[in-house]
Amino acid sequence: MDLDQSAFWTDSQTVLKYISSKTARYPVFVTNRLSIIRDGSEVIQWKYIPTKLNPADHASRGLDASELTKKKEWLEGPKFLKESEEMWPSDVKATIDEKYGDEPQREVNEIHIHTTRTNEENPVNALLSHYSDWNKLKRGVAWILKLKKRLQDKLKGKVGNSEERFNLTCTDIEDAELAIIQHVQLESYPDEMKYLAHGKGLPKNSTISSLDPMLSDGLLKVGGRLQHAKMPSSAKHQYILPRKHHVTTLVMQHVHRRVGHQGQNHMVAEIRQKYWIVGVGVLARNIAKRCIICKKAQGKAGYQKMAELPSSRVQGDERVFTKVGMDYFGPFEIKCGRSMRKRYDVIFTCMTSRAVHIEVASSLDTSSCIDAIRCFISRRGPVKEMFSDNGTNLVGDEKELKEALKGLNQEQMTNFHPTDDEDFSDAAPGTFDAKDVYGKRRWKQMQYLADLFWRRWVKEYLPSLQQRQKWLQPGRNLQVGDIVLIADETAPRCSWSMARVQEVMPDEKGFVRRAKVKTASSVLTRPVTKLCLLLEQEA
Repeated sequence: MDLDQSAFWTDSQTVLKYISSKTARYPVFVTNRLSIIRDGSEVIQWKYIPTKLNPADHASRGLDASELTKKKEWLEGPKFLKESEEMWPSDVKATIDEKYGDEPQREVNEIHIHTTRTNEENPVNALLSHYSDWNKLKRGVAWILKLKKRLQDKLKGKVGNSEERFNLTCTDIEDAELAIIQHVQLESYPDEMKYLAHGKGLPKNSTISSLDPMLSDGLLKVGGRLQHAKMPSSAKHQYILPRKHHVTTLVMQHVHRRVGHQGQNHMVAEIRQKYWIVGVGVLARNIAKRCIICKKAQGKAGYQKMAELPSSRVQGDERVFTKVGMDYFGPFEIKCGRSMRKRYDVIFTCMTSRAVHIEVASSLDTSSCIDAIRCFISRRGPVKEMFSDNGTNLVGDEKELKEALKGLNQEQMTNFHPTDDEDFSDAAPGTFDAKDVYGKRRWKQMQYLADLFWRRWVKEYLPSLQQRQKWLQPGRNLQVGDIVLIADETAPRCSWSMARVQEVMPDEKGFVRRAKVKTASSVLTRPVTKLCLLLEQEA
């Protein structure tokens, strides 16, 4: 019996979703079976049947054979198959994707491929850009011209000298230089060379019209007005070169090295003995600015916008010398008997009032420094905070004082045993008896003077600290990977160490004020004012 069209019935909406979907991606197990179904049937052949009308549902439920034979649907099929297709169950495949999502799907991401066509670089320009040294570029071009000449001679049947084949002469280098200059001029000044070739004057908007250029042997030279000057012809009629060209940069770098990294004026004077570069001053500054050797010799230390004053500088409600900065200065030679000895001074500065106290230290060792601090505290009272640099003796003092303070605190806690007989209820400060009238009046006078000082300090001195005297604008933040030079005022500049920035330490506003740098032998932490940037980290 011939079948016009067959249909496949299932009560699983998930299966219908799998079969009808063309964009979803499923696991390998499901994909393999879907490919078999799609190879043997069409999507439109698959129909939906409710579970109650599906005869295959009886077998899947595990009925006995006696019960199964009583089911007419099992033997004859569903009743709607004997009717027209209009009476069949409605197809639900159109709404399956929106209503059911019981199986995970992996949607196919559309991939757009864009192609961009770029203009092919001129092979001559590619050759020029390949070199980073003027002499090497001339030698490379000289070999190419030599090979070209040899091939031309070979076509003409000429046999050249074997020694000239494998050696470059001064003439070959000069010819290569002229060929490079001619290519640069044709690329940068094509209209000017065309005007001059036809004997016409240059338009007023030309950048080289003030030089009165002339064309000589296919090369653009300065005409100028020094024809009667007693100087070499190459210095009177220089080759004209544009500023923004790789070859011009190579020539300028070559001259910069040849003059021993001298200043801008020296470079310009030397370059104009043979070449006339339009805008040479800007190029000379840029070359010197990017030169690592010049940065080592003349580069300035970094800077950052001046930070806000710390709390220890602007809080005037504490006793003088409560917060102190200290440092050494000297030495000074003194005469002891018939010998001369060195002595150092230790300066203590109040962070708020800027008062100064000086003590004498016999040497730079830790013991002498601690003696000076003890003398200072005995005269000026206890100190809450003390600031200093990272001098070797000062770092040693810090460690020793911390250990002594720790041991002192433990000893006081161990030996302190108060008894009931001891009376700690001393009179309050500023309480005097009737016989202490003078002391009371003296105490009030001193307190009045102290209050007057701090009131004037707040009104007159503190506002004067509002303005920044330098470092007004934010500077470039150091970045990890930057190459820097560590400034050392006690050593000649040529011996300063190079280092790489390993870690930066920004403040709460994001300004980097300190950095951890790695030298060849150690890792140091330095402020940005002690670091000279040599080479920036490429992004």
